[in-house]
Amino acid sequence: MNWLVPPGGVPNSKLLSILAPELRIPETESTSSLAATTVAVWRNSAGYRRGQKLARTRKLPLLILDQGLLATPPLPHRAMPLLSLTAVETWWASGCSGGWAETTLATTGWETPELLSRARDGITTLVRSRVGGVIAAPAGDDRTHRPIVIDASRAASEATAEALLQLALDHSDAGKIRLLFDPNNHFERLRRRAINVGCAIVSSQTDTWSLLDSAEAIFTCGGPVGFLALIAGRTVHCAAETLYSGWGLTRDTKAVPGRPRTRSLEEVFAASCLETTRYVDPFHERTTSFEETSALLSDWRDTLIRNDKIACCFGIDFWKRDRTRDFFLAPRGVPEIARSAARALELAAASGKAIAYWPQRRTMAAFEGMAHSRAITVIRIEDGFIRSVGLGTNLVLPASIVADSRGIYYDPTRPSDLETILSETDFDPALLARAEGVAALLVDRGITKYNLAENAVALDVPEGRRRILVPGQFEDDKSVLLGGAGIATNEELLRRVRAANPDAFIVYKPHPDVESGHRKGIVANEVMTRLADAVVRRTAILSLIEWADEIHTLTSQTGFEALLRGRKVVTYGQPYYAGWGLTVDQNPVARRRRRLTLPELIAGTLILYPRYVDPVTRLPCGPEIVIDRIADPKTRDQSRLSRLRQIQGMVFAAAKDCAGRLFSGRRV
Repeated sequence: MNWLVPPGGVPNSKLLSILAPELRIPETESTSSLAATTVAVWRNSAGYRRGQKLARTRKLPLLILDQGLLATPPLPHRAMPLLSLTAVETWWASGCSGGWAETTLATTGWETPELLSRARDGITTLVRSRVGGVIAAPAGDDRTHRPIVIDASRAASEATAEALLQLALDHSDAGKIRLLFDPNNHFERLRRRAINVGCAIVSSQTDTWSLLDSAEAIFTCGGPVGFLALIAGRTVHCAAETLYSGWGLTRDTKAVPGRPRTRSLEEVFAASCLETTRYVDPFHERTTSFEETSALLSDWRDTLIRNDKIACCFGIDFWKRDRTRDFFLAPRGVPEIARSAARALELAAASGKAIAYWPQRRTMAAFEGMAHSRAITVIRIEDGFIRSVGLGTNLVLPASIVADSRGIYYDPTRPSDLETILSETDFDPALLARAEGVAALLVDRGITKYNLAENAVALDVPEGRRRILVPGQFEDDKSVLLGGAGIATNEELLRRVRAANPDAFIVYKPHPDVESGHRKGIVANEVMTRLADAVVRRTAILSLIEWADEIHTLTSQTGFEALLRGRKVVTYGQPYYAGWGLTVDQNPVARRRRRLTLPELIAGTLILYPRYVDPVTRLPCGPEIVIDRIADPKTRDQSRLSRLRQIQGMVFAAAKDCAGRLFSGRRV
């Protein structure tokens, strides 16, 4: 089957070939050489009229395509991918026969118990996650209770929209009505009349579920708002034929034709969302299911709503600015990256929203003090725990960050958003199962925070000696300065580990940022060789974790990665993963009294707390996608700047090494 598409007849999306492999889009205006069984166009596309003409000329049916109920949220200044496709109408020479869903609902035999069970689960999921319709920040109302919503955005004409308004006025006072108005329709007469009689005007880009929260009844000519209202248990009045009207679920005017039978909400949902809508995974570019698409949109919704509370970003290094915009994508578009503290404070004060700020050592206290004096919230940004392939000091773009409104995860002196999540979240079984899946992916694919390519370990250890790994850190790291519990240097950590474990075989691994020549934390060779049985540099941290019986650390992320792999972890500082009953803590944080399972720690740390961006599509995603990208050498995200920075670090490190050999033994 071939669907002939006129120029401009469908959106420009490479995912269309997956959603509809039947599509045949000619390269020129001439279409005579293409054999086709159907002409297809997207609803309201630039090529819609061309499609009508072509169908008449070729004497073919005209298929009107659109996204399904799980439509991609439209965002300003950012092209979002198509996630779904269905046929909403089919026009023949004799007239319209409805879309795929209506055709299915007119038949029988497809309504299996398994399908209807999926439909019930899908309805529950949409209500719980508030997925479907427009995603936007909840809009404030005029504090007047307005339980009636008129959705005129799908009205075919202004006369139809006015009839819809009159229908609502016949049922309710104007002061209880909100008119969902699409300015692209240019129904100016309708807007003026609604205002004159006392209705409230609401943009069609208002968050759909926020509208439904206070709505008791919806008046519609069709579209997702009415369908979601049914799903949410609201009364729906239809003034035009829709896929969900005429089945006994809605209150219909005489203009709405009847159906040959009644249908339950589960049957209408199953036919439209499960049987006749196609879905695509934008990350792997393959077909997928309603369930996976609704989960993706749920994650997107949470991210977009969180980001809408942010006025701007500040303190962002030039090489991270585009990626930061990706992390903080919001319904209103991408945030401004303020170049000065004054500009950031101005934007936040004007909007009443927060500043997302990447703390800079020299300016952190002063800037936060200015924000605090103006009652402006500062949200601190830091790299996430599944970051990239390569070091941040080498300017490798992060694939994950955290944005913390209370503190920051590496600062144990006050509660952070992560600590609050771990202390208060009721982790449901689905989330814990997902956490176990994320952990399995990390372990199976050998993923760590930086994923540096290094050699495997080869160490001879006398039989019977405990194997202890001590990962070094850079000593000016904020987690060391704030969470070191009195230990400020790698040398002091090594001394304490050796004193507590005199008979163990201790391996010390200097931090790669120190080895790269960019950060502070070098331990003198004679000290390392006296306190440790072996010092390894170009050895993969994962092979060392697997080699070790125990990991003894100050605040290193290596401790968390060791927990994922079932190793005993002893902490001498106060890292974020300590204090929950999973580690042996020399200096516990008194506030942390809840005992967590490992899946609960993973769920809070790797799923609920961070933000992720797919480095390929630049779309918000979950940790699973980032793990896939890191594990695939073809999709690793490394810029030209990062490669130059790597070379610079190698030069600095070589220079330090030469200087050390040159002046060794001399007094300076």
